[in-house]
Amino acid sequence: MPSVMEQILSHIDENTLHQMSDQLGESPQATGNGIAAAVPLILQALARNAGDPNGRESLYSALSNDHDGSVLDNLLSVLGGGMTQDRSTDGAGILGHVFGNSQSGLMSALSRATGMNSSSMGQLLTMLAPIVMSFLGRQSQRQGLDADGLASLLGQERS
Repeated sequence: MPSVMEQILSHIDENTLHQMSDQLGESPQATGNGIAAAVPLILQALARNAGDPNGRESLYSALSNDHDGSVLDNLLSVLGGGMTQDRSTDGAGILGHVFGNSQSGLMSALSRATGMNSSSMGQLLTMLAPIVMSFLGRQSQRQGLDADGLASLLGQERS
């Protein structure tokens, strides 16, 4: 069975990658490298947060209330500016909850590791956060996961 990361990455096809690259002003290769580096870090941070009982409940509540998986059904539209100001597509808000004060340092480190400029990396993280949350929300619904089940899923991915 594919990992959570592999399943998330499977939603980002060539068209989506090229649209993201165009929006970022980066090459598809650099954007692909950025995605490959950023998604595991987002998942790791979510797993860390879910390891704490309060963080676990907060994440579960966010997924249950705001992330039903619908973002995955029309990524090109969402990335193409069709984002609404709702919580399911608020990448900056998601990143603030997930990374807190370490967000700027993380962007700089990812930028150095991938060759993308820091601003582009920040935009990429903002694009990816709703995708990751949407996927987890859909998985949570499909598998009937509660907060502990979600923490277990993320913990398995982390290891």
